[in-house]
Amino acid sequence: MEDGVKSGGQGEPVATPDRDLPSASEQQLPIRLTNLDDYEARYVNLIHVNSDRASFQLTFSQFLQPVLATPDDAERLVSQGYVPAKVIARLLFTPLMMEETISLMQHELDQYYAEQRQTAEVLERSDDDE
Repeated sequence: MEDGVKSGGQGEPVATPDRDLPSASEQQLPIRLTNLDDYEARYVNLIHVNSDRASFQLTFSQFLQPVLATPDDAERLVSQGYVPAKVIARLLFTPLMMEETISLMQHELDQYYAEQRQTAEVLERSDDDE
């Protein structure tokens, strides 16, 4: 197994630390997320990425379009000079972990679209049968 986070099937991640590959005598165990229920899943609609020579910093945020019910609301927002966004998480990645994360996310996205196409095809066939 390569270093980094991988999908372990049935939604269970499998990972090894960001280090050299383990020797054949080392046993790799799945990682079980024990405190997942302590964290609320949040939608993110703003991602900011910074990088330097050693790492990538990803900041995930959420902002809501301001409700501009009156001209005063618009004026207040313009005078403020920005739309506030709540930071949900700020994460640091090594270049290797960033590369593996992008690969894993691309794999999951490809799988999602394949399932969507299959569902659409099944629905289309059932409509043709009627």
